[in-house]
Amino acid sequence: LAEGDARVESAPPGGASSPAAQTRVLRSEAIELLMQAGGREIASVRTQAPGTIEFIPTQPNQSRRRLEGERIWIAYGPENRIRSLDATNAATRTDPPRAGVKPAPPMLTWSKQLRAEFDQQGRELSELDQWGDFRYEQGDRRGRAERALFQTAGNVIRLTGAARFWDTAGSLSAGRIVLDQDTGDIEAEEKVATTREPESKAQATAVF
Repeated sequence: LAEGDARVESAPPGGASSPAAQTRVLRSEAIELLMQAGGREIASVRTQAPGTIEFIPTQPNQSRRRLEGERIWIAYGPENRIRSLDATNAATRTDPPRAGVKPAPPMLTWSKQLRAEFDQQGRELSELDQWGDFRYEQGDRRGRAERALFQTAGNVIRLTGAARFWDTAGSLSAGRIVLDQDTGDIEAEEKVATTREPESKAQATAVF
């Protein structure tokens, strides 16, 4: 148990065996770390006060992620590989990789509950589930829903439950909205309602 400006850092080992691993830094006023039997591997880490965790890239093709939560729990598997992360009253920021010619703006989210799942190696985020008054911002894009599921495979966000999305061009509401982060394409299902801002003063607001 560490109290008073506590910090836990997990850095990847050197060498080619873990080229995709990221450095993880957890900060809080109080952090409890539980070990597996034998005391050589971590079982779980949890904060007993509001905390932040950062996933810092070690490769140019990785995103930088930051999570703030009222409470944060991290579960580990064999060889200290992170399996999942849970947080309450969560706020996240994801900065896209710097490798791109024109990097996208950071993605910001807020929700009452959050659960992140990681790949089998514990290196990369595979799925991020947020629910309870979910909100989303990226550049001039905004979104709201009861629940949102972000999947790194395909780089898509699925909004469900009173889903709404809007930007400078118009707005969209539906029971389910899927945002493709790579192409910018949007799909909507169930009670779809849309509006579009006029392209000139001579045009009226249109439905698209």
